[in-house]
Amino acid sequence: MRGKYWAAILILCALMVNGWHMQGGQALAAALPPTGVLALLPPYQAQGADSLQGVARVRYLNNLFKQYRNNDPEKAFQYALEALELAKTLNDLQGQAYALNNLGVFYRNRANYQRALDYYLQSMALHESTNNADGLANTLSNMGTLYGLMGEAEVALERYKEADSILQQSNRAKERVRSLSNIGNVYANMGNTAQSLDYYLQAYALFQSFEGESELFNPLTNLGNVFLRQSAYDTALYYFERSLALEKKSNNRYGQARVLNNIGLIYKNQNKLDLALANQQEALEIATALQDKSLLKLVYKEISETYFAQQDILTAYYYLDQHSRIKDALYKEESVRRLAELEFAHELEAQAKEIDLLDLKLRNVQNRTVLIVLVLVIVLLIGIGLATSYRRNLRLNQLLAKQNEEISRQNKAIEEARQKIEARNQTITDSIQYAEGLQNAILRRNDFRRMVKDAFVLYQPKDIVSGDFYWFYETPDYCILAVADCTGHGVA
Repeated sequence: MRGKYWAAILILCALMVNGWHMQGGQALAAALPPTGVLALLPPYQAQGADSLQGVARVRYLNNLFKQYRNNDPEKAFQYALEALELAKTLNDLQGQAYALNNLGVFYRNRANYQRALDYYLQSMALHESTNNADGLANTLSNMGTLYGLMGEAEVALERYKEADSILQQSNRAKERVRSLSNIGNVYANMGNTAQSLDYYLQAYALFQSFEGESELFNPLTNLGNVFLRQSAYDTALYYFERSLALEKKSNNRYGQARVLNNIGLIYKNQNKLDLALANQQEALEIATALQDKSLLKLVYKEISETYFAQQDILTAYYYLDQHSRIKDALYKEESVRRLAELEFAHELEAQAKEIDLLDLKLRNVQNRTVLIVLVLVIVLLIGIGLATSYRRNLRLNQLLAKQNEEISRQNKAIEEARQKIEARNQTITDSIQYAEGLQNAILRRNDFRRMVKDAFVLYQPKDIVSGDFYWFYETPDYCILAVADCTGHGVA
């Protein structure tokens, strides 16, 4: 019987769940846009992504974020969101972790540091749950960069060191070149030249083990900057020239321009102005080709100072004017960018509110369904419990009635036996009491106290008839007194 009740419960639950899919699911479908939450986002589509499915598409979208994060951040943002939603659908925890990390990068670049930190923390938790050491080290490094931008150098240092420790435990010496350089940069920004140089040299030692391999971080520029700040120009020049050769080999035009500008600064400080201008002009050509205004602003300023050192005031003012123009243009672009970011943030906030509303509707439908199922199951269980209790009580009452009948029969037999015993006891007691009377009569007749002055008798039978007695007899010549102690000590 119990199995039938549990089967009934399972059938009821199945019917309720099926009903929720038919009713609650229809209500939710009516509340959602045709293509789900992603329909709320602008229709950015990755070229070639349609042919990819599952986890491969998640990885593709996360890589697209990296390609677009600098030149089209909004599009990169949409790719990261799409990657996150798809990874959640697939329960791809690593894909989610990388997408969350990318969203942290997006908000870090938008100076929304708190939101960036929230995404980094979520990413870090997922990397830890999947034991993904590389992903965890990458997120910790990004958190170090974030804390550096927030002016919390000590916390930045801790995160960079945690990332480096993970890479060291994983024997990722190649990746440690960058992590050690990051630690050195923090110490340099803190004004601790000795510590920064120590970490730069550690990075350089590892770098030498892999020199010539692709995708290897270049630590030579950092070393050159340390010695440049110390005015050790020859040593700085040695590292900058080696760095320049590496940047040319890897075709990193931006890196080449930065190093050439630093070399020009060294020659200017050494008063080798022609060599300074030669390197600075080469840096200017690269910056112009790249159309990198931040780099152009820096190079224009250095060239202007070099011409001032040559006493070529007109040319110096020309480049100073170019520097000012670029600076103004950057300021305007920054203003426009910030305005666009505010508008974009407003759109995101509206989208987030709509998504939250849909999530709330979904949770309400689920909660109501769960509540109904629970109530019905509880009612059913209570009914089963009451029925079971009723049957158990019925059986117990029947058993109790039989037991009471047997007890009554036994009590009647006991009462009859008791009455017989009491009758026998009464007969015996009457006989003993008669014997007591006889014993007392004999003892009174043997009273010797009239013959003995100050005599007394202490006579306390334990039972009705005593087993001990005394006897007195008087003759013309003698008085005989006897005290007898009989075995048995009385009769009751």
